[in-house]
Amino acid sequence: MAPEQITNGAITPATDIFAVGCLLYELLAYHKPFEGETVHGVLYQVLTTDPKPLRTMAPSIPRRSSGSSAKP
Repeated sequence: MAPEQITNGAITPATDIFAVGCLLYELLAYHKPFEGETVHGVLYQVLTTDPKPLRTMAPSIPRRSSGSSAKP
């Protein structure tokens, strides 16, 4: 869930881009970008942290591709 959805903000095309970014991160790294023991824990992580850099999770990813997973 995108940060703006958690905070009742406006839903924009950026919401979909965030979702695709999370999906691509998980497909490439074999790990979710945000993890927690509960749904609330995951939502808190989305709001307060950045995912680990993709190259630390999947070193075989080309360097040019890894910058795309950062939050705006």
